[in-house]
Amino acid sequence: MSVEAYVGTSKKCCQEEPLPKIAQDLTGSRFGRLTVIGRAARRGYHLCRCDCGTERSIYYNSLLKGLSKSCGCLRRKHGLWRHPLYRKYRSILGRCYCPGTNGYACYGGRGIVVCDEWLRDFTSFYCWATQNGWVPGLQIDRINVDGPYSPDNCRFVTGKTNSNNKRTNNVLTLNGKTQTLQRRVDELAVVSAVNPRTLQARIRSGRSLEQVLCQRTLGLKKVAKCDKTTGEVLEVFDGIVDAGTKYGFDTSHIVKCCKGKIKSIYGFAWRYF
Repeated sequence: MSVEAYVGTSKKCCQEEPLPKIAQDLTGSRFGRLTVIGRAARRGYHLCRCDCGTERSIYYNSLLKGLSKSCGCLRRKHGLWRHPLYRKYRSILGRCYCPGTNGYACYGGRGIVVCDEWLRDFTSFYCWATQNGWVPGLQIDRINVDGPYSPDNCRFVTGKTNSNNKRTNNVLTLNGKTQTLQRRVDELAVVSAVNPRTLQARIRSGRSLEQVLCQRTLGLKKVAKCDKTTGEVLEVFDGIVDAGTKYGFDTSHIVKCCKGKIKSIYGFAWRYF
């Protein structure tokens, strides 16, 4: 191969592949204070001129979804771009309109949108939030989990209240009362000395309210008093505590017998029933 042919081949191989054009050309369109004046060199971006005269390359999806409305002069105008509510606002827009955002599948992917009033202007969202109970540490919660982000469907709540309003919550019925698992545990923890984690495990297992609130785990297992020779069941108790109370036995010995550590105690064999 000649030198000229080799050089020509090298140049051809080193040339970059042409960038594929995006499906929609937005040249001439206007988004907020931005006017699209052409495509940018970077794939998926358009060169835009703001009303203030600044030119910037902006991703086309940000323009279509209303996430970019100026070169940045708008946020400088309201002076709140460092405010916690502004970060929350941007987070809401991102999970509703940007497919690459974490959580998009649970929001924008399900058709959750932001009302036009908030989508057009951050200051509308800011005024609503400050007039409706927002303080640092509270979270925004949609009352109807399938509804939009709008003034009539949003509120500010604690993290626990927000968690109780999730679609993925476990909803259980205990003693005729249907609630989320966490809400039921919170209520029972007020009237019971049992650890909340223990309450949660007992509710999941389908036990009755009396068994859930029992302060001794031993009282939740039925035990049988059996003939130590034949193994015949002589009497069944609702719990080891009941057996010990009736006969004045030491319940720790009955537990050892039930677990197979000793063969019999007090003249009988004992096992869980």
